[in-house]
Amino acid sequence: MANTILLKRSSSTGAIPVAGSLTVGELALNTADGKLFTKKTNGVVVEIVGSGGGPSTGGTLDFGTFTSPAGFSLDLGAI
Repeated sequence: MANTILLKRSSSTGAIPVAGSLTVGELALNTADGKLFTKKTNGVVVEIVGSGGGPSTGGTLDFGTFTSPAGFSLDLGAI
């Protein structure tokens, strides 16, 4: 049986998580802007950005499914 992992998320344009709402390494997603954030060990919340390799506008990225030996799976699907 697959487990579903949900990230902290906001659907408000321009919303950025505050440091107090995340633990170090935790991910947060802004679904309106399509931005991904994390909290660094110094307590600062930063946006995670790519360095190319994906579509520049529109398009679909499909990361597929990760399955561990214990049967835990994470389906990142298409975004």
